[in-house]
Amino acid sequence: MEPNEDLLIPYWLRTVRIGLVVTLLALVALVIPPFLPGHGLYRTAPYFAVLVLAALGGLMVRSLPWKRLFDQGIGLRFMYGWSAADILLISYAIGITGGGRSDLFPMYGLTTVFFGASYPQRGQAVLLGFTFGCYLTVLGVSGWDVSSLSLFVHLTSLAILALLTSFLSRELMGQMTAHQRARSNSERWASLLSAVAAAAQSMPLDSERVVDVALDAIIQMGFDGASMNVVDEGGATYRVL
Repeated sequence: MEPNEDLLIPYWLRTVRIGLVVTLLALVALVIPPFLPGHGLYRTAPYFAVLVLAALGGLMVRSLPWKRLFDQGIGLRFMYGWSAADILLISYAIGITGGGRSDLFPMYGLTTVFFGASYPQRGQAVLLGFTFGCYLTVLGVSGWDVSSLSLFVHLTSLAILALLTSFLSRELMGQMTAHQRARSNSERWASLLSAVAAAAQSMPLDSERVVDVALDAIIQMGFDGASMNVVDEGGATYRVL
């Protein structure tokens, strides 16, 4: 079930907000490793330059008029660009912190969860392939210092994480759609009952006014046409009045 824009836009807006919060927390966490023992693979200047770029990117993302962008139908494109930029920054950070020996590979998990929860399946597949391509490129440039087993585990773990997140996201969307449909049906029935109750309260004793009141009620219910029928005394037959 594919939810409509009334559900997706608020969902995407909340996704952007939580994405910014996670970005901030990740940046705070990534400031600490160079000051811990055993960080010999870190090149301090390029590493902090990446963090500054990520922080500036987060500020730019926060400043965008997301509600207007989604209303215009282009907000998702900006989200794709945001995800791709984050993947590139993570890839560069991995490259300058040891390549295949880098401890930053789990950062790909953050972007994978984000696009798995936010985008259509085709977009998820494209970004997952983009992540694989970036990581393999980094490994090639940095000397491919990783075993086949480690590479297999890294790539399959991302694929499984993307699949799991996508499944949970689809289930959530299905529940949201079902809830919206149930609410719409309830509002429709409430409107019908209200129209019937109003017609019953205003029904006159004058038989010539009965048709007018009934037609007003039919219009309020949203019907395009109706027929007035007269049932015979026995209730077995009727004729169109």
